Amino acid sequence: MELVTTQEQSRAQLFAGDFPRITKAITIAASVGALIVGTVLGKITKGAATKAAKSGGNTGDGTLTLDETTPILAGAIAGVYKVRVIRAALAQVGTTPAVPAQKAIAELVDPLGNVLDVFDLPTTPGITVSNQVKFAMVEGSTAFALGDGFDITIAAGSGYYKPYDEDNIDGSEKAVAILAEAVASSSSVTKTIAYVTGHFNEAALTGIDAAAKKDFEGTPIVIGSLN
Repeated sequence: MELVTTQEQSRAQLFAGDFPRITKAITIAASVGALIVGTVLGKITKGAATKAAKSGGNTGDGTLTLDETTPILAGAIAGVYKVRVIRAALAQVGTTPAVPAQKAIAELVDPLGNVLDVFDLPTTPGITVSNQVKFAMVEGSTAFALGDGFDITIAAGSGYYKPYDEDNIDGSEKAVAILAEAVASSSSVTKTIAYVTGHFNEAALTGIDAAAKKDFEGTPIVIGSLN
């Protein structure tokens, strides 16, 4: 029986059943503090976000600006998000009846090819889009042409592990493992091991919450109790 120390219970049994337990070697990110056995871990799968005009450049001189505070939002994945103009702006045509002016329309596509958002593209002050990535886009003095756009790249993360937190945005907002060996506080990365299968006692886990339990559903990590 493996015992762990938690904030709520000084000594608790980690395992709630005899489901096969498998560990894997992992690397803990630097400067995350001391971690105890039973800490719920997430994996850093996403790095920084950057943007650039699409390959070949744009006809229009409008801009796309990543949000300074939260350019990466929940659900984002590493890879290239494409923002493309799918209809250029149309000026009013003075025929009878007149054809009204139309704003440009753009779409946001994720790295897997899924269309996340379709939006009108007005002139100043433009529009803010918040769907996995957050940015502001605005037409310039020269209108965007059909096919103009920008690429938003979320770099791959380090692959290191850190304590799970639903509010993180680097990939560790998803619970994926349970720490099997305590880690002392360190300013450098640390090699250790984590459980990737097993039946665990919820009362002995640090950082477990409803969202983490949802993440573990359908995986070889089962959360239960001793009762």
